[in-house]
Amino acid sequence: MLVFVVFFFPFLAGGGHERVSPIQGTAIRIAVEVGSRVEAGDLVCVVEAMKMENELVAHQAGTVTSLSIEVGDGVKVGDVIATIEP
Repeated sequence: MLVFVVFFFPFLAGGGHERVSPIQGTAIRIAVEVGSRVEAGDLVCVVEAMKMENELVAHQAGTVTSLSIEVGDGVKVGDVIATIEP
């Protein structure tokens, strides 16, 4: 039996300014603050899941206009991490 699992990550849909989490875990480091200028690929935060540290990076260049998490917060798939306006 062959089983295919398809995951839809909202950040892959494009067009949005929100950086969402593709994984469930705990925020252990926030690398930006509101007002920070970021380039696509810059580190936004680190989420620990199953003892692994996963770096979540900016999906576009711009200015961080809001942060929705703090260190120690639990995050789920699809939770907004930050809003980045071009």
